Amino acid sequence: KSKGSYGNVDNCLVRSYNSATSSIRILYNDYIIDELAIISCSLLTYLLFSEFIFSFGHCNNV
Repeated sequence: KSKGSYGNVDNCLVRSYNSATSSIRILYNDYIIDELAIISCSLLTYLLFSEFIFSFGHCNNV
């Protein structure tokens, strides 16, 4: 019986460990997605801004 209860404790630990690691993995993935979104957004902004500067410079030259 004591061996069985030990097994239950092990199962409980394994289950809690798995859920903890999976939630951490989910958080980590969300963080990566957020970082990618920020990077792509800033890149887009930079491209639009440089395009604006470029066209503005053309207007000034004319």
